[in-house]
Amino acid sequence: MDATFKFDQPDGIPIRLVLPFFVLTFGIAWGVFGAFFLAPTVLSNLFGEVSAANPLFVLAVYSPAIAALLLVARHGGRTGMTGFLSRILLWRASLRWWLFLLLAFFQFQLNNPLWPDAQPWDTVLLVLAAMGLVWVQRDRMFDISAGHKAVIGWPP
Repeated sequence: MDATFKFDQPDGIPIRLVLPFFVLTFGIAWGVFGAFFLAPTVLSNLFGEVSAANPLFVLAVYSPAIAALLLVARHGGRTGMTGFLSRILLWRASLRWWLFLLLAFFQFQLNNPLWPDAQPWDTVLLVLAAMGLVWVQRDRMFDISAGHKAVIGWPP
């Protein structure tokens, strides 16, 4: 553990850790993808076909976060990890943005469900959401003077 570095401050991570970060990140990701390239049958039998649900694919996708956690743990110890992970709990956005995030997740769930048991209601909920948006913004949406009426590129 490097006691001279303060990992709980934004400028506390030394520049010399950038190269190991990239080596670990690309080593993990390319190692997993290289293994799938060299032994696709063996790894497919062990972990299943390559998809977003494959644990090795998830490992490769999260390799930057894994590399960061490893480097902070190695060079910052418990204090460094506490400072690094405590930033997760910072609320920098207003409640309005958090509500937007929840609505975006809900919309994502409707379009690409993580749990597909509510499929028949997808269209109904999307239509109701669109109708609500049009109703709330009806003054701006149906104002003839507010729209963009020029055709782009015409006349040439």
